[in-house]
Amino acid sequence: MGCPVLVDGDQAKPDVLTYAVAESTAPAADGVVIPYADGHTGRLPGLTKGPFRYGARAGAYVRAAKKRTDRPVNATVIAPSALSLLYPAEPLEGYSREAFLADLADEAEADIRDAFDAGAQSVQLDCGLARLTLKLDPSGGVLDRLSALDNSVLERFTSKERARIGAHTYPGADQGSTHSKVVTDHLRPDSHVFVGVTDPLGPRIETPEQVRDRVLAAAQHIPVPQLGTCDDAGFVTYADDTTLARDAAFAKIGSG
Repeated sequence: MGCPVLVDGDQAKPDVLTYAVAESTAPAADGVVIPYADGHTGRLPGLTKGPFRYGARAGAYVRAAKKRTDRPVNATVIAPSALSLLYPAEPLEGYSREAFLADLADEAEADIRDAFDAGAQSVQLDCGLARLTLKLDPSGGVLDRLSALDNSVLERFTSKERARIGAHTYPGADQGSTHSKVVTDHLRPDSHVFVGVTDPLGPRIETPEQVRDRVLAAAQHIPVPQLGTCDDAGFVTYADDTTLARDAAFAKIGSG
């Protein structure tokens, strides 16, 4: 929406969460449950073995996207905080949680660097499950631990590199429903906030005037120099989600 940097919407990925780890995970009866507002639930897979290694990296998706455009491309990578939730409640034999987190941090760093090496203009960490943890643990203890893990990975990059790395948090979207809603006013002076101005959960196509009004509403709370706009997350989530037709999704994007 006015930005020259393109994203591919994760359309090539089999799943926005587990694209990197499908070979080392499996459906788990004790996997973390994701409760949605309409009552349906999802369940995260569980780690089945160690050592933990990515089976695919973000750079492959960047290279595929760059074959289709000469515009700069933003890469989305799953945040290590989200993948940390895959370790089962019962420790894996011969592979402790501590060893898993150390391997995960190394792999997450390598994933980000692979995206840059492939030519990504910027890299965005998908931190959607971070907001869910406040619903599961209102004390914020789990969120603090997840944030510390993400920050430990980001500290491996220079300040110049970190300027090209962002974090994406959102209320989740699956089958027309969300898993969390949190609004924060903790905005650092060196940060930018991109506000979603099109809704992927409803079939109605926004008019340019509606999009304009949402931008103006956001500008009442966020300084204009730090404000950007984007689409809300949820156009592409899980393979079985056919809530919104592809043509309708692109029509919504076009409204911006």
